[in-house]
Amino acid sequence: NIYRPGTSTIIASGELMADAETSNSFYSSKISFIISRSQIGPYLVETYSIDHSNLISNSYQVTLLISRNNSIPQTSNLIAPDTIRRPTVGFELVVFTVTVNDSDGLGDVNQVFFKRIFPSSGNTITMYDDGEIAIHGDSHSGDGTYSRLVQIDQSALLGEQVFLFQAKDNVGSFSDSLKHTVVINP
Repeated sequence: NIYRPGTSTIIASGELMADAETSNSFYSSKISFIISRSQIGPYLVETYSIDHSNLISNSYQVTLLISRNNSIPQTSNLIAPDTIRRPTVGFELVVFTVTVNDSDGLGDVNQVFFKRIFPSSGNTITMYDDGEIAIHGDSHSGDGTYSRLVQIDQSALLGEQVFLFQAKDNVGSFSDSLKHTVVINP
């Protein structure tokens, strides 16, 4: 079986045949599959055997890296507030938006995210291009504009905060970083 990168989706399967010309037990097969240009990445190839009693052996897995002359994603057009007033009750929704382009196609964009780098925070916040304006703040699905609604409440950290925005493609290459400073006032 051959699995699409990062999923359990089988895209091709076949049966290995014994090599009649050797005295050893060598098995081989030709297998082919068609992918679009943007579907690159580490495909998982899994083999196993089944005996005459239908007992299945352990599987053997190898990675088949399908690549091309990869270009990294490009981030631009960052839209985010410069200042936010922290509410005394309830919360305020703030939208962060960034445009991502990839000359290998938007299908090559694996993840778009931002994180607070000052003061340091280990949390990565995923951005979406899904057209779910009420949930993620994104108005049009599949247009390369990624958004995220962030809820600011009375517990929000006051002062200057620096955020880093990036995109990652299917090969694992990261875009250049966009940085933005937001000041949260009382």
